[in-house]
Amino acid sequence: MSFFQPFSNNSTPFGRKIIDGHDLEPPFNRLCSEQPNIPIADLDIIHRPIGFGRCAMTKLRRELHHKDPKVVIAALETADTLVEFGFISILLHILQNNEDNCIKLIHLKTLRALMYGIQGKMVALDNSGYNILLTFLNDENGPILAVALECLAMLTSTCLGEKFAREVNLLDTLDKLLQDERKEVHTQTAHVIMFCTVKGTGKILASKRPRLVPRLIQLCQNKENNDTQLYALQALTNICEHPAIRKQINIEYIHEVEKIQVGFDPNIKVHKDRLLEVIAWTPHTT
Repeated sequence: MSFFQPFSNNSTPFGRKIIDGHDLEPPFNRLCSEQPNIPIADLDIIHRPIGFGRCAMTKLRRELHHKDPKVVIAALETADTLVEFGFISILLHILQNNEDNCIKLIHLKTLRALMYGIQGKMVALDNSGYNILLTFLNDENGPILAVALECLAMLTSTCLGEKFAREVNLLDTLDKLLQDERKEVHTQTAHVIMFCTVKGTGKILASKRPRLVPRLIQLCQNKENNDTQLYALQALTNICEHPAIRKQINIEYIHEVEKIQVGFDPNIKVHKDRLLEVIAWTPHTT
């Protein structure tokens, strides 16, 4: 019997007490491991991304959607730190001066991750982020165009971003992009329209674009893609608050709206019910 066998047998029970969930999964390269999932409370979050190298931003994006609120908080703290250190302005500068599609896509995804918080959005807006992202709306590369639209949706969700959208007549461009047959493109276009039509001015501008309503109704029927359906339903609900659009839908499209299939997602059903309520609404007269 070798020396290592009894040593191994004695140490293994102690080691198994401190394993984490990943140790029970199939093996992977420990040098590329993304553990630990969450740092201890006193860990300096400024240096946290360094330990993960190229995996850092991928891990950060995933942690923003983690089921454990502590992990989400840690990810937000890391993202906020990167924002404070000026990473957004650097990314925007690179996006302006780089023609490589792979690099542009990576930086757009990184920018998206850093703009989850309001601070990141405001830093991007202060550094001409809105105008820079608008330049990507003519890009023929589907993934790049889709991520750029998603970033624009995040910025347009703010009051300042929504104002910028009106000033540059963004709905004109979105009206054209909404007709695109690429799933990721028309989905994120509906996402931006959803935020462009929150206020009364946006609803009026949308009502002047005859292709918008029929296309949104068509996308509302896409039960295979929850995001497409959700964004289209919300955008259409916003626009239907305009009296002329309500009247048009009640005359031309009410049966199509009523037949929208919502699948198994309760959120989609809630949004469909809300849309039908808005369409059926009539102002009280005295």
